[in-house]
Amino acid sequence: MNRLHYIILYLSVAFGACRSSEINSSQSHTNQNSLETHSKSNFRQLAVKILGEELEYVFNDSQTIVLCKKTEAATRAPMVNSIRFMLISLADNAIVYEDRIINGSVEWYTSTQLKITTLPEIIQRPYSEQAHYYIYDVETEQKIVPGSNKY
Repeated sequence: MNRLHYIILYLSVAFGACRSSEINSSQSHTNQNSLETHSKSNFRQLAVKILGEELEYVFNDSQTIVLCKKTEAATRAPMVNSIRFMLISLADNAIVYEDRIINGSVEWYTSTQLKITTLPEIIQRPYSEQAHYYIYDVETEQKIVPGSNKY
């Protein structure tokens, strides 16, 4: 009877692992389909032509714009990284925005806004993140500095 329990336990674990693998595979396949659909446009070719190889692609929530970014390691002492990035509209394969920052990060803030954060050369106490980031709004094509009236 003990052996039967082990066999049942083994089969249930094996079946559960296979099922989990199938679910992950189908989710991965869905993401891959999304990338393949967008790869029919030439946004990748455009990004590689301008930014070079080894790019990271991050789609907005509605998958209408792709953030293409290239992070390079520091070339001198106070520098941490250098990020060249661009936004490409998938509807017409047009560059919507392009920039380069040093010592920072770029990420989607909303479906139509980017949050661009930079680190100061000298970090003073108390550190205020608000003074070191801005939001780029794709629809209005403006840089918005939170907490101020600067655009």
